Amino acid sequence: MTSRQTDQIERRDFKMFFDHFEYYDVQATRRESKAEGKAEDVLSILEDLGRVPDNLRTRILEEQDLDLLTTWVKGSARAASVEEFIMKYLPELKES
Repeated sequence: MTSRQTDQIERRDFKMFFDHFEYYDVQATRRESKAEGKAEDVLSILEDLGRVPDNLRTRILEEQDLDLLTTWVKGSARAASVEEFIMKYLPELKES
């Protein structure tokens, strides 16, 4: 492959990248990453307190509201047990 062919390929790939760049929402990706990190923090703390039920794990991982996740991080750090956390923050998930 010649240098000219390489340059053409690199320019084409670069152009293709920017043709699709407008669809890439950097802020949305950043919010999702932050939410994922906070959800993992909540789960990590709760796992130290005991077994985390699957429905609770799923609910926490699906949450995207950063303010609510922050509340849950603080609440999980203050909870004496997973059950206490559920009763205070997600009573609808209480296992019968």
